[in-house]
Amino acid sequence: MTIHIGGSIIVVDYREILRLNSLKYAMQVDWADTTIPYYDRVTGEAADSYLFAAVLPCSCYAYVEACDDIKITNWLLCHVHAYQYFGGVTRLLCSR
Repeated sequence: MTIHIGGSIIVVDYREILRLNSLKYAMQVDWADTTIPYYDRVTGEAADSYLFAAVLPCSCYAYVEACDDIKITNWLLCHVHAYQYFGGVTRLLCSR
């Protein structure tokens, strides 16, 4: 298992991940593999929406946000929104 932290890759023992998850210290995040359409109410045009998902693995609490693209700005804003939704930050962030 690898965990990306600040651009470097750190290999962590799976037992350590389980321990951290049991303490609610981790949040797992990623973009969904597929897009969903959304429709403009005025023009009726369809556009693709990308889904950002964040999960606290121990509690299975989830946060999902739709974005118009998967650029770094939305990536970071989605993290901020997820942490606001969960009411705090985690010590470990796991991303695929």
